[in-house]
Amino acid sequence: MRARSQSWCDPPSPRQNG
Repeated sequence: MRARSQSWCDPPSPRQNG
């Protein structure tokens, strides 16, 4: 999953930006 790779650049996923 590239989502964890873009966790630092994911505005729609603020919960993963912790």
